[in-house]
Amino acid sequence: MTSIVLHTINGNDSNFWQQTKQLYIDAFPIDERREIDLWLEMLKNAEFNIKAISHEKQFVGFIGYWLFNNFTYIEHLAITPSLRNRGYGAKILAIFSNDTVVLEVEPPTDTISQRRIVFYEKNGFSQCKSKYIQPPYSKQKKPLNMLLFSNNTNWIDENIAAVKQIIYKQVYNSTI
Repeated sequence: MTSIVLHTINGNDSNFWQQTKQLYIDAFPIDERREIDLWLEMLKNAEFNIKAISHEKQFVGFIGYWLFNNFTYIEHLAITPSLRNRGYGAKILAIFSNDTVVLEVEPPTDTISQRRIVFYEKNGFSQCKSKYIQPPYSKQKKPLNMLLFSNNTNWIDENIAAVKQIIYKQVYNSTI
């Protein structure tokens, strides 16, 4: 497979913006995402990034992530449904393999969420010991029971209180 390319999304006029926006809406339930205008507004925060993913000039997916001092927090990662199971997600995670990465995963309640957990485990992630609640993105949305995964589980288990505090404050503007 030839290499993938990451394209910086810095506004609604960026290359691949329309595909990124539509995949974001299609791939994540309403309680697991921001409103589109607020998502774009987040790009003013220097720590937050959205990258469209392409392969041979074809849109493959996107990743939204935060670069904090001690870890990278992947908020969203989605691959176009027709292109899943072709190794794109693993290639994206490999880009961050030298960083301590933290991400949220839904509990294994159905086949899709079970497969998602297996995917992350195959790519070097494991579940953190601590209970985790994803704060709501807005007052109209609900908090969600989620699992925290990391590729550096010993570090996160030792630093879980600080990690949660950073994610809650910076990502969700919450103090849950």
